[in-house]
Amino acid sequence: MSLLHLNDISKVYSEETANQTKALRSINLTINEGDFTVISGPSGSGKTTLLNMMGGLDQPTKGSIILNNQTITHLKETQLAKIRLHNIGFIFQAYNLIPVLTAMENMEYVLMLQGIKKHERDRQVMTIAKQLEIEDLLSKIPAQMSGGQQQRVAIARAIVAKPKIVLADEPTANLDSKAGETLLTLMKNLNEVDSITFVFASHDRAVINKAKRHIYLKDGQIENDTYQ
Repeated sequence: MSLLHLNDISKVYSEETANQTKALRSINLTINEGDFTVISGPSGSGKTTLLNMMGGLDQPTKGSIILNNQTITHLKETQLAKIRLHNIGFIFQAYNLIPVLTAMENMEYVLMLQGIKKHERDRQVMTIAKQLEIEDLLSKIPAQMSGGQQQRVAIARAIVAKPKIVLADEPTANLDSKAGETLLTLMKNLNEVDSITFVFASHDRAVINKAKRHIYLKDGQIENDTYQ
């Protein structure tokens, strides 16, 4: 079943014709429920821009985006924030954990914004913490964790509210190969067991090999889209 659809999406930076950067060119793409998809391509091919479009973090110059049967293009930021809160989990390359909060507080922050009561927040956080084997990190702040540990917490934060889709920008970029492989296996398991839809922007061969679907971008266009 279709979860996310991009219809004729283009993105141009700078309105001055001489200085225009065409980041995306007429992208047509459907992400289905349960997909485990990687978007790869050379530096500057539009991977991060495309991911930002999917998450409503950036608006297209042309085209429309439908998420969970709702058109999200050109909505007000307050409306987009609400849609993201209930539908999308984000995993950023730089982790983006709140430095003054513990792992547990970082994880429950989205649940708190959703208005979920404390006892239920605690239950959901502990369930995910056990699944990702990070119970011993819950009382630590990010500065007390390794890169791999921070990334596990970032994944936990992204999935704790059970979003429709998780968007991950270069999730293994700052990790060694062993830590990266461990995290990929965890995410693959979440995809297969809990049916969480994942879309990665990555040039990491390990991520590409694990993906069920590989979308290759070049010069802002989809050059190849294959299930593997």
